[in-house]
Amino acid sequence: MNKKQAVLLSLMLTFGAAVANDNGGKEPGTKTAVENNEARPLNAPIVKSGRSNDASEASKAGKLAIHIYGGEKAERSAEENAKILANAFADRRFTDKPMYITATHEETGEERETLVTIYMDGVRYSKNINSKIVNAFSPRQIGGAIDIIAEEFVDEHGNHLVIPENVEPVVVASIN
Repeated sequence: MNKKQAVLLSLMLTFGAAVANDNGGKEPGTKTAVENNEARPLNAPIVKSGRSNDASEASKAGKLAIHIYGGEKAERSAEENAKILANAFADRRFTDKPMYITATHEETGEERETLVTIYMDGVRYSKNINSKIVNAFSPRQIGGAIDIIAEEFVDEHGNHLVIPENVEPVVVASIN
């Protein structure tokens, strides 16, 4: 066995052991997968049904998450909006700092427009607009401001989530 093969075999054994020991970020008898968030790097967008506290938890340890409240007056379901926005955050057409995020969604059943809240490292994001603090946005507002949001995240929390330029981003399933 030559040196190159030995290194490759060593990497395969190390990676294989890591995968075999991966229990979803949950150590037996200790923290849940959500509580052990920092142990789970994102390698694709995550879209799931949940509540705003799930998005807040998912954003801890230097991550970005959004939560979509689907109202009855919406063009799309909360899940469709979550998929669209999660994919857009990873798309270089919308930002020069693409990143994978977690997007949670819930249908409120209320007669209102859809709203989106943003969480950065466990804290709800807000913006001062015309001397008024705004912390809930429409999906269109978020879609039009992805580059600004990503830039602010990187400025405050670092660029550790930015997808390298030589990596083709993974997207969530489309919304036929």
